[in-house]
Amino acid sequence: MKRIATAVLLVAMTFSLSGCNAYQRAETVEKIVASVLAIAEAEVSQFPQNEQATVSGYIAAGVSLNAAYGSCIDNANQAMIVKSAKFLDCLGIFSKALNDPQLLAQLRILNPNSTRKIQRWLTAVSLSVNEAIVWFGGQAPQPSSVGAPPTSAELREFKQQVLNGM
Repeated sequence: MKRIATAVLLVAMTFSLSGCNAYQRAETVEKIVASVLAIAEAEVSQFPQNEQATVSGYIAAGVSLNAAYGSCIDNANQAMIVKSAKFLDCLGIFSKALNDPQLLAQLRILNPNSTRKIQRWLTAVSLSVNEAIVWFGGQAPQPSSVGAPPTSAELREFKQQVLNGM
């Protein structure tokens, strides 16, 4: 429970902005994910040589998913429809793709240190997306996982890295 509470702190600070409209909230998720992915890209060289291609492929998939999500929310913001519902649809699509078993399966074969680092990225993205899903009135799925969840201390440290990158 302590881990969940600390993880929620990762996104709570971002969503506590007063006066944000639905589009700004949806856009904040895109910015958080972009920050996490930038950190991930910078850390690829820290992985063993034989794992770098797999990790880079996963990050590239994340960049593509985030770009698609960004296009989705931009289109929703311009459309003459109930935007919150459309933003929720965009988040649902992103979340489903993030939890794709084939995408996650390739990451479970990495060494434990690599898996731990990737799980930290995945937790940050999952919790950000899930927090927004709940804010827009949806039901958040289980956070994505390829290994043991990060510790509270790891999440606090990573939160600062993510916020500094936004």
